[in-house]
Amino acid sequence: MKETKCCICGELIKPKGTWCLGNNAAPLKEGRCCDECDSTKVIPFRIKKIIESKKKQKRCCGDCGKMNSVSKTLTVWRCSSCQCLNIKEAK
Repeated sequence: MKETKCCICGELIKPKGTWCLGNNAAPLKEGRCCDECDSTKVIPFRIKKIIESKKKQKRCCGDCGKMNSVSKTLTVWRCSSCQCLNIKEAK
């Protein structure tokens, strides 16, 4: 089994069963990372990026109310003016 080093902390990545390549470190860094760096650095970085991108997105105009599709678990509305999606869990 090939030993892989974490591209963030440099420690050897501990295998999980037959999987020895760790986790994808993107977008924080190019390469593979250990579980510790994935949970303490990579995942929080990804969440931060998602939150930042949501803040930059166009806000809904408030003209939401036309139901476009319904599934057993979700009800989805698309705003007729700004085309945003409003998703709610079905009761």
